[in-house]
Amino acid sequence: MRFLQDMWHQIGTRLYLALGFAVLLTLVSSGVGVYYFEQSGDLNDQVRSESVPVLEASWVAAREVERLRVLGVGLLTEPDSGLVDTQANSVTDSLGRLDDALERVIGVQTLAPGALEVQGAAYEMARIIDDLALARDATSAANGAADDLWVRLNGLTPDSEQSDLALSVLRQALAADDLVELERLLNQL
Repeated sequence: MRFLQDMWHQIGTRLYLALGFAVLLTLVSSGVGVYYFEQSGDLNDQVRSESVPVLEASWVAAREVERLRVLGVGLLTEPDSGLVDTQANSVTDSLGRLDDALERVIGVQTLAPGALEVQGAAYEMARIIDDLALARDATSAANGAADDLWVRLNGLTPDSEQSDLALSVLRQALAADDLVELERLLNQL
């Protein structure tokens, strides 16, 4: 035991132990650095191969959903525009791009349910846009028939207070907002 105490008091032994401890700390910190460097490389690969493409696909999906919304709003605000074929092609193209984008997003487990909900909502929006286009076509046809009826009524009826009243009621009926109001106006005839 005395030998160890004598050795501990020698400066050379203390220096060797201190240098050995410094080398041990260097090796441990290098090992920790290599481990975290590998982890950051894996994270970088994950970001590059999964996160960025999914983010890009999500951006494309959001852009296509916005295009569909703009088409629907356009149909509501401009019912007489003659762009039916163009709008139908645009809806089909947007749905195709949306499906392509959402396929990449669906591949990520945590995002799959949300992507499927977006896809379902987009198809519902496309159905509504189709209904709006059909309603716009029906409204246009009804307006044409009403104009034709108006011309025929003006040509057949003599000017009288009763025919003017009937024409004004018909004019109001064409502008009726719901079925109850339409029935009330037709009963006035």
